[in-house]
Amino acid sequence: MRKYIVRFDDLCPTMDWNKFSKIKEALEEYGIKSVLGVVPINRDPVLNIADNITEEMFYHNIIKFKNYGDTIAQHGTYHIMHNCSGGIMKINKYGEICELPYNKQLELLTIGKQILVERNIWEPYYMAPAHSFDDNTLKALKELNFLALTDGWGGYPYQLEDIICVPQLFAKPFTKFNIGYQTICLHTNNMNKFQIEEFVNFIHSNKGSFVNFKDIVANKDLLKPSITKFMLYNVSKFTIPIIRSIRK
Repeated sequence: MRKYIVRFDDLCPTMDWNKFSKIKEALEEYGIKSVLGVVPINRDPVLNIADNITEEMFYHNIIKFKNYGDTIAQHGTYHIMHNCSGGIMKINKYGEICELPYNKQLELLTIGKQILVERNIWEPYYMAPAHSFDDNTLKALKELNFLALTDGWGGYPYQLEDIICVPQLFAKPFTKFNIGYQTICLHTNNMNKFQIEEFVNFIHSNKGSFVNFKDIVANKDLLKPSITKFMLYNVSKFTIPIIRSIRK
């Protein structure tokens, strides 16, 4: 039976908190836990959307969400992009640390981690800006004691360099397959009223189909190979990039 994980990208004090809250409150109505991608130090002007929450209140709420059971994922460090091939996923032609030398990636990840540690919100999970990461990213994450990242192909978690990859392929629910786990990636800053209402309605209609990211990471049985997992991985890896290129 297909299950969903909800992932919020680009959380920072200058996000549009009101848009985010509409979906977050609907999830909490049913006790659903989500993945929150927090930017440690936002230097990306694109994320300077609103001023409807103070920095103090932002971090107060993130701690509250952490205690509630949400997953706090380190979303890069500064969220400043440079051109690259897109690394392992090749979804975008840019990223924050992808394709930088290992020592530089380790340095940037360490800075971001330390900031979240000081805020008492760091957890061992990573969300790569623009979905762009490479082998050096994985090695640096392992060095810094990260356990998992929210990205990957297929419908089931797998390991790269001892880092668990929980697949993330869609920005909205994909109902063609009735198996596996789908991480739905939400950029609430960019969502309009209709899109928010549509997803809130989806939550109400599918409240029993959501799972906790941490539970998926902890379930080592899900890492066992199978023909179904192999097929989902390869089908998504080779077909989704083609579909995305056509849409562009």
